[in-house]
Amino acid sequence: MVDSLRALIGAERMVLVDAGNIHSFKKDDAAVREAGFILKMMGRQRYNLAVMGPKDYALPDSLRQAMLAASAFPWIGTNFGEAGRPKGVQEVWIRKFDGVRVGVFSYIDPSWISNNMKAEEIADNLEATAKDLAKRCDVVAMVAFTDVNNPEPLARRVNGLVDMMILGGVNTPWMTPRREGGVTIGNAGDRGRHIARFDLLLNKEKKLVATDYQVVVLAHDLPVDPVVTQLMDDFKLEQERVKQVALEKLRLEKLALLNLKAADMPGAGSPLRYTGEKDCRECHMDQHNSWRQSVHGRTFSDLIRNRESEQDQKVRRSVTGWLEESGFVDRRESSHLYNVQCESCHGRGSEHVKTKGGALETLIQPETTCLRCHDTTNSPNFDLQAGLKLAHPPLPPTPVAAPKGPATSAPKGTLTPGDKLKLGDKAPAATKPNPTNNSLPPTPPTPRNSTPVSPPPGEPQN
Repeated sequence: MVDSLRALIGAERMVLVDAGNIHSFKKDDAAVREAGFILKMMGRQRYNLAVMGPKDYALPDSLRQAMLAASAFPWIGTNFGEAGRPKGVQEVWIRKFDGVRVGVFSYIDPSWISNNMKAEEIADNLEATAKDLAKRCDVVAMVAFTDVNNPEPLARRVNGLVDMMILGGVNTPWMTPRREGGVTIGNAGDRGRHIARFDLLLNKEKKLVATDYQVVVLAHDLPVDPVVTQLMDDFKLEQERVKQVALEKLRLEKLALLNLKAADMPGAGSPLRYTGEKDCRECHMDQHNSWRQSVHGRTFSDLIRNRESEQDQKVRRSVTGWLEESGFVDRRESSHLYNVQCESCHGRGSEHVKTKGGALETLIQPETTCLRCHDTTNSPNFDLQAGLKLAHPPLPPTPVAAPKGPATSAPKGTLTPGDKLKLGDKAPAATKPNPTNNSLPPTPPTPRNSTPVSPPPGEPQN
């Protein structure tokens, strides 16, 4: 999408800005790798600059410096103050595009402090910065962190000095802009799911005549870049590898606390892995629907509801593969193995899933696994055959749809099931669809919002 916009607008006329808060509050290795990957992708998209938001600023200095070093583009943080501005962060950004000098600055509203920032860490230099850039630049843009419900007071302070205000740190994009005087206010939302596009029309004197605003939705049907796809696949594999290493470490720690040995756990050393009931559902829909209605299908969910999900003696009989290799370890990281699932009875299904229903020899008969939980201690009166039937309770029969095609008349004097026909009744006349109620004209596409910067006196503003 970014490449197509450059081709449409012209690379020499397009400025690509990130509105900040690239990094999350997570400070573990996975979060650092995620931020590094995002920065790498932004470099590939040739971002012109990024704004240091409150979340980025709140990072430990070492993480923040690593993030700056990994960036292929400059960062700005205008009102941090000289003492508070991180090393390598510029105060403002000015570049010339196709003969037009563009200036960008950022502003964190001191009356709207977030992310544990302190008021003394930022300076209220809004008007001074805007005046300076207005003298030096033809177009001035401002990235503001303020109350999302009321950005207009800031816009009034810089009216006539700033041409557009981009909100940072706001979750939901604004499909329609707001306007305060000559300032157009827009917001692209978070997580890189939208692009807020400001198209500026300048006259020969490089004075802004009109601002056109729209939000571009980054949908899944966009053209695929094979290089980016491969980079994303590699990143996901690495994240999963790191996650499994951490999960295995946690598993061994929990076993040690319970005085259990990993080598004594069921399936120790097996090359097979648990995959989770969602993979089983792909081919065994009826059995899966039946299982969901069984007691097995809600065992761990009941523990959560009863606030018993941390009691090991109950958890071990309510999840799939408790503390086994590739089995349930932790409530947060092992949610795909909640409840007593298919693989609790039939064994690890990784090879069966991989071969799309083959490798039946890797599955086991449930008779050999039921007694792990339903032993003489926990289920002294357990009936194996009755238990097997309860594992897959019968489902109500699916109604058979009436055959399509021309209706055939029944013999005179006969009734079909459900008929309540009385002598003298007539079949209701067929009714024609009401075009007023059932036929609506197609909705015209919503036009892009174009707002003149200085409308003629007496005419309403958009």
